[in-house]
Amino acid sequence: AASASYIAVPAAMRLAAPVWQSIETAPKDGTVILLGFITLPVERLVYEGRWNDVQDTWTTVNGFGLLTGATHWTPLPTPPQV
Repeated sequence: AASASYIAVPAAMRLAAPVWQSIETAPKDGTVILLGFITLPVERLVYEGRWNDVQDTWTTVNGFGLLTGATHWTPLPTPPQV
């Protein structure tokens, strides 16, 4: 029997999981993406952002926050249907 803290993830949800790619392959055309940061072996952060040509770095969508040190990226998921 599984422990009480184990939750099985249905196969359909696993298939919909994002595929993370190396930051070197990320689009630098202003497309909004999810940026992944691995700061410690156990700490992983995800921010929504885009490449900012003027600042020559990744920034938050509004351009005010710098997001340096991204290691991975993935496209935004499809928004929910209304």
